[in-house]
Amino acid sequence: MQTKIEKSSYTKDDALQTLDRNIAWINSADSKSSIMMAVIGFLYSGSLLMVDQSKLTNIIQNGLWYERLSAFFLSLSALVMLLSLMATLVFLILVLLSRTKSVVDKPSKNFFYFKDISNKSYIDFKELVKEGVKSSEILDDLISQVYITSVISSIKYNYLRKSYESLIVTLISTLIYSILLATI
Repeated sequence: MQTKIEKSSYTKDDALQTLDRNIAWINSADSKSSIMMAVIGFLYSGSLLMVDQSKLTNIIQNGLWYERLSAFFLSLSALVMLLSLMATLVFLILVLLSRTKSVVDKPSKNFFYFKDISNKSYIDFKELVKEGVKSSEILDDLISQVYITSVISSIKYNYLRKSYESLIVTLISTLIYSILLATI
């Protein structure tokens, strides 16, 4: 049986709704990233790595084997905590970075993207709009904007997922560090 090919019913309103939804996802990723950075700043702004270095050196040089082992794991957990904390912050910053470069071949007439509009003179943009805009041209531009914002959302949420993962490692290593610090 042969399938009948139907013309797409994707309209300008569909594209606008999708574009608004993508922009909401982008804003959500930025908000989550900002909140996580504030929480991390609050939690880790104090002097978390509070260990008496001379005491730690004395344990490593003169301590019993299990004390040396604890000191080793304390140092290791501190290193993991710092590295994962730095990775978390880098990923969160990458979420917040704006991405305005287009990743697709855009339509010849651009009516919505601020950077394309600002690259034209006011008179050129006014003439472009005044000369008459076909609904197919508007739909083409909206479709390109939907695609571009979808790519931006995907990139932001990929970095946000990585920041969640590294934050979990940070929190686990912080817990281990705190427990070991209490035993020394």
